[in-house]
Amino acid sequence: MAKKDARGKYSHYELGVYKGIYFKLVVPSKFNKDKYPNYYIQYDGSKKYYVGIKENYRSYRTLELHLQTLEHLVERFLPSINDIISAFKQQMCLDKPTRMSEMVTEAINKFYKQQVKLFEIGEMVDITDYRDRNKKLNDYFVNHLGDKLKLSDLNKDVWSEFRFYLLANYKIKSNSTVNQYIVYVKSFYNWLQNDEELNIINHAMKLKRLDTSKQKVKYDFVPHELINDYLDTLKSDVRWLRLNIISLLVYENAKRPVQAYRLQAKDIDLDNRVLYLTAKSRSKGKEATYISEELAELIKIVYDNTIANGQLIEPDDYLLGGRNRFKKGGKEISQGDIRDTQIVKFRNMYPRFKDILIYSLKHTTITTVAQHDLGLAQRMANHSNQSTTEIYNRSKHSSNAIPRNRLLNDFKDK
Repeated sequence: MAKKDARGKYSHYELGVYKGIYFKLVVPSKFNKDKYPNYYIQYDGSKKYYVGIKENYRSYRTLELHLQTLEHLVERFLPSINDIISAFKQQMCLDKPTRMSEMVTEAINKFYKQQVKLFEIGEMVDITDYRDRNKKLNDYFVNHLGDKLKLSDLNKDVWSEFRFYLLANYKIKSNSTVNQYIVYVKSFYNWLQNDEELNIINHAMKLKRLDTSKQKVKYDFVPHELINDYLDTLKSDVRWLRLNIISLLVYENAKRPVQAYRLQAKDIDLDNRVLYLTAKSRSKGKEATYISEELAELIKIVYDNTIANGQLIEPDDYLLGGRNRFKKGGKEISQGDIRDTQIVKFRNMYPRFKDILIYSLKHTTITTVAQHDLGLAQRMANHSNQSTTEIYNRSKHSSNAIPRNRLLNDFKDK
């Protein structure tokens, strides 16, 4: 029910919420002595609508006293509310950030800002790849095309040239990486169509995926002997404890480094040697990962250091914190912090490991396991499709002959 709120010289009547917009009638109170007082409907915060409000309200006041109810007042101003809603929607369409006349770079950056907001509220697990894709798109449209294209100028050829630009100007070694950038472009179009309700063709859908069957392996295979030397060296000095934990989890369980960054006390069950790791997609929940005794011992050191320092470990505290202790909950340690405080310093001290990338440890494990048990490799890497895991199978694509006696006896028609 609408309510009257008398505030000094003006009375405020709550007319209700329509189409998600809050409306309020503002008219002079009996205390108002202004020569030209205001009559208006306030909506969407501080916006004001004056057309016909004064005449309508005065007409309402001339009714018999018993008819002057707030419900009747709301009913009387419904036509004005509908006019406001119609005009408001039209204005919103005009104000949309993705009109066809808008510069492509403006729309791309707005799309990226939306992804950042989704990341901040926890709807997205990681924003690192999106940050990189947004940067390269800006480089392409600003530095290469001169930032002169509007959304109405987009077509298939623009994105075809973008693929050539990526291969020519960045250290991109594989077609699969270029395909991932086009997937991001398709997501950008989906945002234009669905969120911004823009009538635009998804031109990126017209591009065929680049062939990945003959591409070079994206990550180098690291010899296991070198990895053992690397891990033993990390373990020999407690200052590298955090890097050791990350590397061992990635190598032994084929997990992503960022999953180690996000490990909280509530995700760790040392008694049963189980970690509950955040999956790439939050919709999949957390995946139970059984770890080795060696990794469990490393994690226990972090517990011992934290307790010895007199710090109470809370469920939301992060495993990887400064001084090899738990980090208070709020935000996990950043990739840049690990790089600056651990990886760079370790490589400077031990140059023989300078070419080992943490991600290469994961790909080495998947490659090794995939040659013997493709299904196990798929489960370890948490790949949705076995075709993704098959990329890491470096065994020769050849087959041996089956003798005819086996074909006759072992492969009989059923």
